[in-house]
Amino acid sequence: MRIGFFGGTFNPIHRGHWVLAQKAIDALQLDSLQWIPANPWQKNAQKILPACDRIAMIEDAIRDNPKMSVNTLEISSNQPSFSIDTLRVLAAHFPHDERFYLIGADQWENFHTWKDWDKLFDLATLVVFSRKQKLQQTSPSVAQFVKENHPDILFIEMPQCPVSSSELRMRIKKEGVDSEYCRQWLLPSTREFLRDSLHLLPS
Repeated sequence: MRIGFFGGTFNPIHRGHWVLAQKAIDALQLDSLQWIPANPWQKNAQKILPACDRIAMIEDAIRDNPKMSVNTLEISSNQPSFSIDTLRVLAAHFPHDERFYLIGADQWENFHTWKDWDKLFDLATLVVFSRKQKLQQTSPSVAQFVKENHPDILFIEMPQCPVSSSELRMRIKKEGVDSEYCRQWLLPSTREFLRDSLHLLPS
């Protein structure tokens, strides 16, 4: 099996996330892709929607795609999420499968700040998605490691999706879930969920 793992806060999930996930399935010929909502250590917890709500929105968004599923490994731990710890568990769970770990260009640029980042390459093929041909920008230390060790990394350009979860949260607060921007970038099921949960939405 070829399995992709897509981690993130998904706060909230939007069409950009969905496009990246579908692109990964197609480009990597994945048999399945698991969304892994995080307990992020980098972000203020007060700005993160409750885990159960983020999981529910992802499940609604992917319910018609049999290759996609939600993995609650990080959420269930009740501890801040570190990719290296997650991948060690996934490698133990899927020892005979080809594992692909998806990240964005912004994460690749800050990859040197990740816990035990140099060990991650032993556990999965790293797949870096980015826009505008900026496929290989990273820190000097990571660039040197890649040059010397030739780890398994794939760089894939994704379609233009000028959207972010933080921008969506701001727009929802100011304009509501039925604004033009929200209708463009939020799936109908996500808008419906947020319409009933606006009191939970962080700024």
